[in-house]
Amino acid sequence: MSEKKTPFELYTLLCPECESPVLEIRDLEFAVPEKQKPYWIDDGDTLPVNLPKEDLDFFYAHGGASLLVGNCKSCHEDYFVIELVLANKEVDRNSAFYRDYIIDEPEDDPVEISPIFAYQDLDKSYIVSSWFRSVYYAEGHIVHRDIILLNISDDDAKGEFGMSACTGLGGVWDKASEFIANNFDILVKNRVFEHNLA
Repeated sequence: MSEKKTPFELYTLLCPECESPVLEIRDLEFAVPEKQKPYWIDDGDTLPVNLPKEDLDFFYAHGGASLLVGNCKSCHEDYFVIELVLANKEVDRNSAFYRDYIIDEPEDDPVEISPIFAYQDLDKSYIVSSWFRSVYYAEGHIVHRDIILLNISDDDAKGEFGMSACTGLGGVWDKASEFIANNFDILVKNRVFEHNLA
């Protein structure tokens, strides 16, 4: 497994509403643009995905997904992000590795960051505004973290306690869940097997 880092000069995630930069990636580092500081994501929760039990078990054995929300400091509209995280092997959900690489943002730099453009053939691809993937090598694992910025507005996504799957279901929650479920083989299973991850 190569430890060589792949440089990526600059990639910018734009607010779907006004196209102001909300996140920049330069040379394998993430940076919040000055106007968007201090944060580009404000809240989030685990994204429930309606899958057959066998697929659901496979999904959670290798990672999971969250639905995140940020607020653009230029137009003051919320934007929504699917964070899809997959590890190359089954991960103990009680382990420090699971916490540090699946749940939390890893503290170490990724070995690669790349934009994803070939999603137009996916079912419901029209909900995607932009997409990038970061790759980490750690403790014998390969971990892919996909950040999928959605082209969806939803004034009812947040409940009384913010972004919560318990109170916010419907709208963007359903669309994000359907996107993963309808493309499960491509987004999860095929990618895991292609990288010899299972």
